[in-house]
Amino acid sequence: MKPASKSFSLRLSLKLLTATSILFLVALLAVSVLSYREIVRESQKSSLNLLDANIREVESVLREVELSVENEAWLVRENSLDEEYLYHITERIVSESPYIVGSAIAFSRDHFKGRHYFSPYSYVERDTERIVSRQLGTDDYDYFSMGWFTEPFNTGKAGWCEPYVDLGGGDYRMTTYSWPLKDASGKVYAVITADVTLDWLSETVNDVQAYEHSLVILCSRQGSYLNVSESDSLAGETVYSYFQKNERNSSGVSEILKSMMAGEKEANVYVMDNHLCYVVYGSLHNGWKMSIHTEIRDVLGHIRNLNRFVILIAVLGLMLIFLVCYLLVKSQTGPLVIFSNSAKRIATGDFGSELPDIKSEDEIRQLRDSFEYMQNNLQNYIGELKQTTAANERLESELNIAERIQKAMLPVNFPQTDRIDLYALLRPAREVGGDLYDFKLNGNLLYFSVGDVSGKGVPASLYMALTRMACHLIHDQDLKSSVQKINSNLCENNSEFFFVTLLFGRLNLDTGELIFCNAGHNPFILVSPDGKAEFVRPRPNLALGLDSSFPYEVETVTLQKGGRIILYTDGVNEAEKKDGSQYGNDRLLQWAGSSSGLDSREASDGLLEDIRSFVDENPQNDDITIMTITYFK
Repeated sequence: MKPASKSFSLRLSLKLLTATSILFLVALLAVSVLSYREIVRESQKSSLNLLDANIREVESVLREVELSVENEAWLVRENSLDEEYLYHITERIVSESPYIVGSAIAFSRDHFKGRHYFSPYSYVERDTERIVSRQLGTDDYDYFSMGWFTEPFNTGKAGWCEPYVDLGGGDYRMTTYSWPLKDASGKVYAVITADVTLDWLSETVNDVQAYEHSLVILCSRQGSYLNVSESDSLAGETVYSYFQKNERNSSGVSEILKSMMAGEKEANVYVMDNHLCYVVYGSLHNGWKMSIHTEIRDVLGHIRNLNRFVILIAVLGLMLIFLVCYLLVKSQTGPLVIFSNSAKRIATGDFGSELPDIKSEDEIRQLRDSFEYMQNNLQNYIGELKQTTAANERLESELNIAERIQKAMLPVNFPQTDRIDLYALLRPAREVGGDLYDFKLNGNLLYFSVGDVSGKGVPASLYMALTRMACHLIHDQDLKSSVQKINSNLCENNSEFFFVTLLFGRLNLDTGELIFCNAGHNPFILVSPDGKAEFVRPRPNLALGLDSSFPYEVETVTLQKGGRIILYTDGVNEAEKKDGSQYGNDRLLQWAGSSSGLDSREASDGLLEDIRSFVDENPQNDDITIMTITYFK
């Protein structure tokens, strides 16, 4: 291929350069966005400073109220039985602070003998603004159930209670600071209180107006609104209940509430009633939360018109760029239309389709030459692919035939008599496998075997066929001699060093005597009539096909009436999930014990199904063979 004398991309870039110069307008938009972010960021900083100042102002009042109560506590201790002086203390607490509208000293039950309730209470009367005193506790006003009394009395800790309407007391919507008094043993015997109206909190907090639509919220530790008047629609609400009612009209509020109520101090953005807002929030020393909510439209009001103008210019500029680019690209890509039609014919399989003649010495000419090169390679590849596909089809056909032959070699006429019930199944991991089973009923003797050839696939299946034939033909009266002959046959001409683990046995149907030889195979499971299952651990014997002179040992067990044995290959206990965990011997033994009520076929099929359920959809990693023999005698 000739190198391009003048690059197509260079020519196109030069022609587009003039058009793209108008993109400087995008810079104006970028400046607008950056200004927007900076203004909002500075506004958030200002709101945080305002929040801190407001928190300090409210805290200074709260601490003044707290000190008023705490400073009188020692007088109450010294005069806890002087009723007249106790009223004097509550009156002084109310009179000395402009923020306190009521004060009580609530004593525990029977602190004064013969009196269930006793609580001197002084408060500012709403109409006359004079201080009135009276005994607070009555059957109609059970202060023992009031939150301002129960919490400090039970915990022994001072604190502010949730907002409430003090019907029967000062008749204000208020919050109360409570200070517990303790005797020498540490037991609380009275609670001193100071009441602050929520009207005062509302006036103090709501005076903060950073912007036109700014909103300041002060709430308790449990989320109850504090800066609301009795007539306010939010009276009695919590930030949680209000959010639940307006959840459809908001976005991002839930996470902000969690962060705020957790005591964090942050600035976040959310959407409420289709308005983008930001909020800054923090905590007071007593656990109350204060937040300032601002609509971003207020913050950006003075640059809104400028933003509209910038957006209009940007839209017009983009339209112009689109028009210019469209005309330029169309004028430069005309030859590609012809080339595209030729490429479509190639895509439909017409690999001999004639490609257009491109005169220009640029990337289009290089693309045309590359397609011609690809066209020739595709023709060669398709020819090779046809040959490979035909060969694979022949191999697949041969494997299918081999699978059918292997299945046909296995016996399927399982004996089911009044003395014996036998069933076996084999599920190879591939088309053909190396597992095998065999059985033969000779009079009152049942010969059976289950084996697993080393390796997988076609080689293992051939060795499996040889092993199965040897097991089926050799049935000497002496089981040990039979195993020796099978081993000798398998050792002959074994140049590939295949071997097979095999469990070969003979069951006397008259006596239940089971003579078996385990040549390196998994131990079989013996299930008693009562459902007890156990592994029959074999003597150590070498796998068949490795040493023709190895002296194999046989063993004997006796089956009880109604007992059974379960033989299997390692594809059962080593079946794996996707995470690598295996079916295992414990699960296998548990299943065997639970299968005593099933016949041999049901037990074998049930075990296979339990394995499939365990591995879920993980592919089978090894051949699975199961043989179940139930002895009835």
